[in-house]
Amino acid sequence: MGSDQSVSGYAISSSGLFGCSPLSVTLSQGEATAIVVKAARGFGLSWGLAEEAGWALCQLGRFMDDPLTLFATAFADTTDQCPITLGATLMDHAQIPKSIAQIGGDLGHVRMPILLIPFLQQAAASTRNCLQLCERNSGIRISICHHFENQLSALQAVTSGNISITIENADDVIKLPADLTHRFTTSSNTLIQLDALCARTYV
Repeated sequence: MGSDQSVSGYAISSSGLFGCSPLSVTLSQGEATAIVVKAARGFGLSWGLAEEAGWALCQLGRFMDDPLTLFATAFADTTDQCPITLGATLMDHAQIPKSIAQIGGDLGHVRMPILLIPFLQQAAASTRNCLQLCERNSGIRISICHHFENQLSALQAVTSGNISITIENADDVIKLPADLTHRFTTSSNTLIQLDALCARTYV
């Protein structure tokens, strides 16, 4: 048996869990959300945006086991080009005429653009528009109306992208899946990165 370590009170298995990489940690949805929200505060986001980050984590849990790594990467620089800020603004403005969710437009450079996906899904549902995320440098195009899970691995590799949003014609009404509870598995390195951000704030 491998020896165990801990970060912020979470047990880390050096032997791996369920086929995961060594030095991995499994978290409940509540634990993972609390870490991401506090890390977002330490990163410099407001309480409201930090809570949006926690919400986005839960939505991404539908598609992947380790979205925490995405947040650690997104929070590794300044708050400029932050996907949480840009995504939440796009979602909140979705009902405004001529907003990006209504007519499309450029978001410019965005760190970890995969984190925009939950916000685009919500904006698409509220406007009944089929939004498409376009990453200009790689040519990746993801239509939010269609099954896009198999395209996320390519977008996950984009740590900084030049993003535009377009509107597609679609007959289907956007339906968001029911909320589910997920468990998350991440590496000890990711947890250490997020823990360092958590240590910057008491709230």
